[in-house]
Amino acid sequence: MKKQAKIITITNQKGGCGKTTVTMNLAAALAQVGKVLVVDGDPQSSAIRWSSTAKDQQPFPSLVIGLSGAKGSAHNEIKKFIFDYDYIVIDCPPAFDDPFTESVLLISDLALVPIVPSLIDVNATLSIQKIILYFAGRRKDDSFRALLLLNMCQMNLLLTKSLIEVIDTKFSISRTDVCLAQRQAYRYSVAIGGSVFDLKDDKAKDEILALRAEVLEAIE
Repeated sequence: MKKQAKIITITNQKGGCGKTTVTMNLAAALAQVGKVLVVDGDPQSSAIRWSSTAKDQQPFPSLVIGLSGAKGSAHNEIKKFIFDYDYIVIDCPPAFDDPFTESVLLISDLALVPIVPSLIDVNATLSIQKIILYFAGRRKDDSFRALLLLNMCQMNLLLTKSLIEVIDTKFSISRTDVCLAQRQAYRYSVAIGGSVFDLKDDKAKDEILALRAEVLEAIE
């Protein structure tokens, strides 16, 4: 029997946390070890625009499709691809109670929640925990996992370290060991329609590879 794709949903109710950047760079990393489909659930079509920027001679390493119009039926549409790919990475709209997000969480193996270590972002993200636990409770098995991912970190700032302590105290959801720093390489990867693996920033590559390792550990 053919193996079903593992489904990874990138979500947060707050915009500006780097969801699409995480989606596309993680997808590029996963494409090195399997066949990947990216599902763009954001009406702004950020992931689709990202991949369309790529040059013909160096296309983005996975197919990107738009399903924002599917809304509450998104999980049924995604199931059509579940035997054609090893991994399906979903970029959600910036609203955690959006019908699209609620739909895809029903079939996700992992919810990855990027969070910027700022006081505003931490407070805005707290409600996510309740909703994730709600969807975990609706699952008939214990395969669903959720992880916080600290993104756009400036680890040299004392405030960042203090906020990480706040996050670890306030959230019962585990966070990844890796933190993605605020690097120009992530911005450049958007401009070229690719990923950090197309650039020369080894630190950014190492971060994404470390994230891939943690994601695979969570879903395998």
